[in-house]
Amino acid sequence: MSARVTVRAPAKLNLSLAVLGKRADGYHELDTVLLALPLADELVLEPGAGAADILEVSGPAGAGVPVDGSNLALRALDAVRALARVRGLAAPALRVALRKRVPAQAGLGGGSSDATAAALGACTLFGLDPDLPEVAAELARLGSDCPFFLRARASGVARCTGRGERVEPWPALVLPWTIALVTPGFGCATGDVYRALQVPSKSTPASFERAGLGSDLTRDRARLRNDLEAAAERSHPPLAAFRARLEALAPGTFRLAGSGSSCFGLCADASEAEDLLARLAASEEARRYGLRGSWVLPARSAPADPPRSKVQ
Repeated sequence: MSARVTVRAPAKLNLSLAVLGKRADGYHELDTVLLALPLADELVLEPGAGAADILEVSGPAGAGVPVDGSNLALRALDAVRALARVRGLAAPALRVALRKRVPAQAGLGGGSSDATAAALGACTLFGLDPDLPEVAAELARLGSDCPFFLRARASGVARCTGRGERVEPWPALVLPWTIALVTPGFGCATGDVYRALQVPSKSTPASFERAGLGSDLTRDRARLRNDLEAAAERSHPPLAAFRARLEALAPGTFRLAGSGSSCFGLCADASEAEDLLARLAASEEARRYGLRGSWVLPARSAPADPPRSKVQ
């Protein structure tokens, strides 16, 4: 094996996240619409020299990312390798260079996306079909967002139900708006957010539909939903102050991204998004909590590029 493979690992947003109840297995029943973003990590995979996989991390969001067996990307490699070897395929140890641009504990799915990208790259190197049901099952065990990144990679947008493992890909989505995305200096641990969640006995049914999106900005903003917002604020008090500042800057514009701590808003154009983020950066909350990043992005889904191979 003498190839090198490069794979993008996009961030995601939940345009709608409805929590419908708690399941017998301890997970929560979700109905969520996920959108992959142009903001992405990048993984380069190639054969390693030793008996164990090696992960090297760099990039603006790389600080603190583990490089041991707790890293989801390395766990994904182990799972794919086991599947490949059962089929008699050569599956040696790999060296992975991960350039992190997507911040951790930010509600953007960075760890799950990295795991899925690592699995896709390993499948390419090992000659394993990434669309085998066994690959999807292994990834679902690693993270609830992994099935989205795998099964909706052609369009970058999907409705996901169950705990996220049931994926209904949608055609690529292009809206005439601009996304303002911001991540404060603190993170939100997903487990803490779900432990703080108080699910009503009769949760409001999910109603987010694709029809009509993009025709009216005010209406699109009103359609955004995230049932984790209150729980995230209870479990991470700085988030409440941060979100209050966003609401003061742009009433009705920003929602929490996933389980947080990132927040995003739909803006009429890039100029409005840039102005909002500049005013936020000058605010007391930004000085108090710091910002790990802010981005102005087109409001469109970002299909995943197929892994790019290069023979060495």
